[in-house]
Amino acid sequence: MKKDRGFPPTASGYEMPVPPMPALRGERGEPIPTPAQLVDILAIQRLQMTYGQLHEHGTADEIAALFHPDAELYALYLVGKGFHGRQQIRDWYAWWLKVYAEVGAYFRHRPVNQVIDLAGDRAFSHSVLLAEGVPRANDQWTLHVGRYVHELIRADGGWLFWRSWIMLHCWTGYGPRTAAPRDLWTRVDAE
Repeated sequence: MKKDRGFPPTASGYEMPVPPMPALRGERGEPIPTPAQLVDILAIQRLQMTYGQLHEHGTADEIAALFHPDAELYALYLVGKGFHGRQQIRDWYAWWLKVYAEVGAYFRHRPVNQVIDLAGDRAFSHSVLLAEGVPRANDQWTLHVGRYVHELIRADGGWLFWRSWIMLHCWTGYGPRTAAPRDLWTRVDAE
């Protein structure tokens, strides 16, 4: 005979009941994504990382292919200029890549600190834009800091940019090209 531990009897005797599993929540009480949602979040992160890599080593056609055919892109640092449709977006990136190739000797582009919210076949992403380069004219490391805000759409079995806003908050030269980046950050932090 099983000892009564104060729990109600079950078919197999007296056992501890298993309480219903509460919905999993994050530290701030937000729901934890399901496995399917995690797949979407990872696909969106990959899209954004591909976008960053194509800024460094890609073509305007490759960048434009990441946008929906009816997408909108607003480069707010260009006095709110907007580009509508994949072809206008492609033409703008062709211009941008040409200009940067003419003035920049080195360029790295990173969308970081992404926060992605899913809403069915739409998603919203906010991320920090960090880019660094060395323009040939002054041979100084230059840091660009800004924000990306993207609305994405599920299309053709994946995710594409639907509406994008690019905001550059500042860019500044912060040291000679010959300095190691670690030395530059140490010097910047010390100032």
